[in-house]
Amino acid sequence: MPVNAARLVSKLSMREPSEPVAVVLRPCEERALAELVKLRQASLDKVYPIVFDCPGACPQDELDRIAAGPDGLEGAAAVMLAAAHEPEAPGPILRAGCSICTSFTPGSLADIALELFGHPEWIGVGLSDRLESTLDLDQLGLEPKADDEERPSTVEALTRVRARSLEKALDEMAAARDAGIEGLLDVISGCIRCGNCQRACPICFCRRCTFEMPHFEHEPDHYLRLAGRRGASRLPEDVLLFHLTRLAHVALSCSACGACEAVCPQEIPLARLFAHVARYVRRPFDYEPGRSLDDELPLATFEQEELEPR
Repeated sequence: MPVNAARLVSKLSMREPSEPVAVVLRPCEERALAELVKLRQASLDKVYPIVFDCPGACPQDELDRIAAGPDGLEGAAAVMLAAAHEPEAPGPILRAGCSICTSFTPGSLADIALELFGHPEWIGVGLSDRLESTLDLDQLGLEPKADDEERPSTVEALTRVRARSLEKALDEMAAARDAGIEGLLDVISGCIRCGNCQRACPICFCRRCTFEMPHFEHEPDHYLRLAGRRGASRLPEDVLLFHLTRLAHVALSCSACGACEAVCPQEIPLARLFAHVARYVRRPFDYEPGRSLDDELPLATFEQEELEPR
């Protein structure tokens, strides 16, 4: 997963393509695309998402190690899927975001849903309402399968494993939260403001980021004056503001793809930090990103009594 494909679909669909286009997405990419559609940064006109059960993504070095086997990348895919069918057994190393993901099956945006979990020899195929009237499985060279009794138990078992990892990660972030701003600074202390996280994030879509504007470009004497007042000055100095701004902009619509943490050269636990903050900012609105296109964005709507006790 070198890039969150929702970013690419956004570029593809901002101007309607001349022909219908099918796009293959992981569930986190599907959720990101749904949020981008609401933010008017993508369109589903002539775009048909194909979404599959996702066993997770490996860091590149781990994927290279598995793919170096005799079966190559196909063997790596088989290893990943086998691990998802046996979630309690040791499996490949997953990217941090994937290890805590509990929403790894196709959602409401999928025009074609590929169910890989369940019976290891079957693939379930589902079609959306907008495709059922114009397409059948025969045209795709596929056959509908009988009900898979193993799928619910496989999905439930994998969800339990991921949920335990998520709770552990959130507990770690809660300890930082209890320490206030200093706790957050400890989490992000290694940040070098390279900008990788914002460029990898599908929800960071601003054409020009405020942190790339001239008012964040200072002369050397500016830093020397700060150091003179404080005795020392941290560089880069805007690290805290950068991450707080990212959290404010993205936390509600974050699809938990983990791309930010995967590209961080300092291995800052960004996926876990965003998961922790998202839990709190979404709760008052009962909002879940990517759940449905009918769910309005909380910050783009207003209800007179939305924050009163229910």
